[in-house]
Amino acid sequence: MLVRRDVSDRRLIRQVLAGRRESFGVLVERYLHVVHALAYAQTGNHADAEDVVQETFIKAFQSLSSLRDTGRFPAWLTTIARRICYGLQRRAQQQLELQQKALSRDWV
Repeated sequence: MLVRRDVSDRRLIRQVLAGRRESFGVLVERYLHVVHALAYAQTGNHADAEDVVQETFIKAFQSLSSLRDTGRFPAWLTTIARRICYGLQRRAQQQLELQQKALSRDWV
């Protein structure tokens, strides 16, 4: 079924929750650039930003029923993206610390 692009976020969300998964594709198209820009600003590289974008939209789709105020979808979506970025940065920092410990042991 064809989904009109001029439909409001609220209506698209209602459609997704009613089982019309293709409506989520319109939301992805609508916010892809915003999420990618945020992710790139946080990660500094396109590969990590693409991973964040993918994880963000998967998480948003899986959690859409928990969104209380559908009018806040953009803020909710960017919060998900930020949290995923922070998790990615935290894991990278932990990996760096482990590598530094391993190197320092090798030199002792």
